[in-house]
Amino acid sequence: AVLAYWNTIRSPRLKISKATTYITEPRTIDGAQIDYFAAFEREFYSGKMKIEDNGYRLIVAALGHAADDATEQAFSSGEFYEKLGLDPKTAPTLSYTETYDFLHDYCAAEGLGQKQADEWDARVFYAPWTFDDLPMLEKWYEENTAVLDLVAKAVRHPAYRFPTIRTSEDATLVKTTQWWGEIQRTRSFATMLDARAYYRIGIGDIDGAIDDVITCARLG
Repeated sequence: AVLAYWNTIRSPRLKISKATTYITEPRTIDGAQIDYFAAFEREFYSGKMKIEDNGYRLIVAALGHAADDATEQAFSSGEFYEKLGLDPKTAPTLSYTETYDFLHDYCAAEGLGQKQADEWDARVFYAPWTFDDLPMLEKWYEENTAVLDLVAKAVRHPAYRFPTIRTSEDATLVKTTQWWGEIQRTRSFATMLDARAYYRIGIGDIDGAIDDVITCARLG
């Protein structure tokens, strides 16, 4: 019985040291575990970072908080905006549409099938193209250029950080990030930059295409 207890039931306290974990500080209130939320924020969202140095505040100021749902928005928006030095009541000034959504709506309005939308959407990501090839995308380009230019400006700031929000004093890191909406929006930016880079190659604007590729790399 003692052997079974010793090997299968008891939970020995972890001895926190460089031999067991790379990060050893800070710790939770009871000192038994690493406070990974505090450690993450100390490393990536330090109080030493000036608010104006965070390029992501430009994105939120223009597009709002990309919360996953209404509950998350209601819970986190106050602190989220505060950490960016923004007023949560400020209305977004820009919006964006991915090429797929734009082409899907275009095909629906023109009586074309989803297969055609899929083919055109794939076309913009695998080879240079121009408005002669896909004239309907001129409207998409005009409506989304301001957002892509803003992303290019934002990622060239000294930092580009999503604010970290803690749901409770002892909440673990995985339960506090609430970034899924932000990550999905970042994916949208990347695909749109990809499409614009191929368009710029198509019209011979190689410097512009390189700029979009660099923006994508910094965004990543």
